[in-house]
Amino acid sequence: MKRFYCRKCKSTLTKSNWSSAKRKGQDHICNPCTREVGREYSKAHREECRVRAQEYHWKHRTECLAKMKRYMIDPAHKEKNRVQTKAWQRKNHLHGFKGKLKEPKRDYPVDQKCELCHTVRNRLHYHHWDDAKPWKGVWCCIWCHGICEFIERRILDGVIEEYAKLKASLL
Repeated sequence: MKRFYCRKCKSTLTKSNWSSAKRKGQDHICNPCTREVGREYSKAHREECRVRAQEYHWKHRTECLAKMKRYMIDPAHKEKNRVQTKAWQRKNHLHGFKGKLKEPKRDYPVDQKCELCHTVRNRLHYHHWDDAKPWKGVWCCIWCHGICEFIERRILDGVIEEYAKLKASLL
């Protein structure tokens, strides 16, 4: 098996660690070192790289959008993207909140059960009591979340007595 010597990391690696340019005798550093050099360059020339990428995108807008559309239509990529997006949203955002949270929420229940009424739901909402401490909250169904909001805002104080009176008068 043919092995190549990397001038940057000073190691001898197999053919699989080299680009096709090296196999043709043009490149002198391995793929991991090439990626490292690329990252360093991008960090040092951040604005220049951003402008170049933006210009490329606008110049090849139709091709970029077509590629993105093909990627999003493919069922395997679409499902993977949906799962990753949901996981990220559950970890980093409160729905209806502006901006990203400073601290992450508690982990989403794997069994998708409401932590208050223990029913299984497709979507759970996160109810927290203090904006400064979002990790102190519960995952609950939409019904329990509504009740929590009513309790927090003291709306239910008079409603419960009014309901009891109305029920007694009608029965």
